[in-house]
Amino acid sequence: MTENQITPNSAAVLLEAQAASGFLVDPVKNQLLSVDEAVKEDLIGPELHDRILSAERAATGFKDPYTGAKISLFEAMK
Repeated sequence: MTENQITPNSAAVLLEAQAASGFLVDPVKNQLLSVDEAVKEDLIGPELHDRILSAERAATGFKDPYTGAKISLFEAMK
């Protein structure tokens, strides 16, 4: 590992924590992006999409398969 760099796993954990707030931050453009937008902008690689999207959904909610409504993580677990 190069000095002043974090491991890929540590980076993924930090991205998950950031996504759990509802957005990822593009530090260059100073923009808030959804996970899908972050992949399109090459802020994160597509290999992290599903992992980071799960963290984002914890904050933004899940789609109820029966009603189509957005529901919280706790409601989805019922």
